Amino acid sequence: MPNNKQVAQQRAQYLLKRFQKDQLFFEEYNEFMHNVSMEGHSEIIPQEQLKHEEGKVWYIPHHGIYHPRKKTLRVVYDCAPTFAGTSLNKELLQGPDLTSTLLGVLIRFRQGPIALMTDIKGMFHQIPEENRATGVKMLDLSRDQLPTERALGVQLDIEHDVFTFSIVNKNKPLTRCGILSNVSSIYDPLGFLAPVILPAKQILQHLCKLRFGWDETIPAEMAQTWQKWVEDLVLLNKFSISRCVTPKGFGEIKSAQLHHFCDASETGYGAVSYLRLSNSKQEVCVSFIIGKARVAPLKQVTIPRLELAAAVLAVRLDKMLSVELNLNLSESVFWSDSTTVLQYIANTTTRFKTYVANRVSIIHALTKVEQWRYISSKLNPADAASRGMTVCCFLKSSTWISGPEFLSKPVVHWPVGKNYVSVHLEADPEIKGEGLMCAAVLKEDVCPTTKLLLYFSSWTKLKRRFICRRGQVKEIRSDNGTNFVSSNPAPRNSWPIGRITETMADAHGVVRRVRVKTRTNELERPINKICLLVEAI
Repeated sequence: MPNNKQVAQQRAQYLLKRFQKDQLFFEEYNEFMHNVSMEGHSEIIPQEQLKHEEGKVWYIPHHGIYHPRKKTLRVVYDCAPTFAGTSLNKELLQGPDLTSTLLGVLIRFRQGPIALMTDIKGMFHQIPEENRATGVKMLDLSRDQLPTERALGVQLDIEHDVFTFSIVNKNKPLTRCGILSNVSSIYDPLGFLAPVILPAKQILQHLCKLRFGWDETIPAEMAQTWQKWVEDLVLLNKFSISRCVTPKGFGEIKSAQLHHFCDASETGYGAVSYLRLSNSKQEVCVSFIIGKARVAPLKQVTIPRLELAAAVLAVRLDKMLSVELNLNLSESVFWSDSTTVLQYIANTTTRFKTYVANRVSIIHALTKVEQWRYISSKLNPADAASRGMTVCCFLKSSTWISGPEFLSKPVVHWPVGKNYVSVHLEADPEIKGEGLMCAAVLKEDVCPTTKLLLYFSSWTKLKRRFICRRGQVKEIRSDNGTNFVSSNPAPRNSWPIGRITETMADAHGVVRRVRVKTRTNELERPINKICLLVEAI
């Protein structure tokens, strides 16, 4: 590897300048590096070992990052910088990715009745009082109320074991940049608030469609809609959802099944997933697992295509949840209020256009036709993900979080849809037209002379080919004995007509000259001066 000492020294100079400007940053950085050395995680390299062979030394620069909420310093060792076209990350062999996804950890965090959060740094030996979380250092568990902590960025009320949201109205400018900053500040990885956030995303998309700049003030009418949305956000401080997917005393889980609902509208599409659990007493519990709401593309897309995109989203959620949940899951059930999409999925013989064909193939690869069921739009909870909801309507309605009522009932009470397996789609615009190949036989009444003339690209080639072939014999003459004899002074249309009476061949037997008898006299001409009449061929 090349010697990147120059890059490391340059990064060290930047770090030194920051030390000089911020004394507190220097003291915390110095303490951190000292502790790393004292704990045996690093050591000072002797000077004699620095004089190593070329290609055997690589310098790793480092820098400090402050946690925005914990206000603690963390030193990051940067292995990504490149020098002379290479970096340490490129040279290291990549092993299997054993890191759990944040979304997967949060989903499993809701499974059991008891959740454990800890800092792995102090877990292996002991957790003394000074290493405990700030909210529980002086806490008396017998009489004090448990605080609200953050679990992987999500706010958790430990006392009531529920997820909550604390929305702070930030006075951002009425621009695309300010709106994006406000929307992005709401951290909701599981999609509890997906229907509420969708209208804000639609405002951003509309501004993008109107080609507004990042720092350009939005129109007054749109600003009023946006400010009303921001003012209503504080009402979400009253919203909470249980962390654990099973209620207290539910007992042992006998069966678990995922139910996915999908829907689309002209402005958006989405999907929501619920976990249906039953115990030994045949009691049923339905819990919200994850929800997704997306704006429709800027390019106009038909409703059936958006419905199909929502169905694909539901299938991908099922694939992810099947991997992340530590449960013995029964076969998942998918619900859609689009009869067109259900027809697409049920049809396995018709050839669709590219957009539909690609998405139907994904659905067929991950699900079975029997897993798809019809649900009316009125009962479909994913309708909120496709159209969005105001904060007030969201807090009043429980369908998004609790799921449809029929899921808590036996299977016989579930909606029954039509059978779409035998439905034909000949009139659907997404059906690819069948190609029709026709073979036509053209019969032309063309004389052999015309075919011969059309075969050659020039008159010279025709004469050369004809004379050479006929020149192998002792005698050359036309069938009717009629030919044009060229006469240089005269135009072509006034050349005399004659009959070949004698041919004269060279040493190789090829005719070079002929004797022609005209009406008035007898001439001797080279063959390139003889123009055969069409009728004479």
